[in-house]
Amino acid sequence: MQRFAVVLFALVALFAIVPSSASALSRVKRETNADRFARGLPPMPPTRRSTAKRQQNSPVPRSGRIQVRDPGNGNPHGYIHNGPSGPGGVNRNNNPDYTDLNVIYNPAEKSIYCLGAHFSGNGLYLGAPDSSDLLGDHSTAFVVVTNVEKDISTAQTGIWTIDTVTGKLTAIWVNYDGSIVTVSSVYHRGNNVLALVGDPDDFISQNHGWQLVDLIII
Repeated sequence: MQRFAVVLFALVALFAIVPSSASALSRVKRETNADRFARGLPPMPPTRRSTAKRQQNSPVPRSGRIQVRDPGNGNPHGYIHNGPSGPGGVNRNNNPDYTDLNVIYNPAEKSIYCLGAHFSGNGLYLGAPDSSDLLGDHSTAFVVVTNVEKDISTAQTGIWTIDTVTGKLTAIWVNYDGSIVTVSSVYHRGNNVLALVGDPDDFISQNHGWQLVDLIII
């Protein structure tokens, strides 16, 4: 009986101490500078809170000239020209009527605007007229790159994407049936013409004089 009373007393004492300790711990956690001043202690160090907002990379327009380049060795053919006949070829002669075309790439619209155009008309965007043929795999259909009007039903301008590191342009074409194709750029040096094709291997193998090229904004 005496041993039971001793054990009971120890348990009661233990439960009395634990809440007191928890309460003391709680008070320590909630200590304020006023409490520290009352005890002759310095204030607590300030809590650092970052006010910097997370940065988001938003696309920005890019300007320059468009270089036509061999994708194999990187050798340039020249820059897309700005002349009376439009921006469909490469500036590679000394004709004063032809200069390098300056452009602004708008990533929001995926469009290329032609600056200081020497050609006439309202078509101030680099694109291509629509085609009644389907561009895609095993197709030799093509569309000629030239100046076209924006937001008309017979041409496409918002087709360009850009590699922000290299400046390389890639075109995404929408066929008349609604199918979407990533197309390639090809160049005919003899005729000085740029075009977009869905299957460059088939197109080049069946059309003499064409070669695959990269379009780079510099």
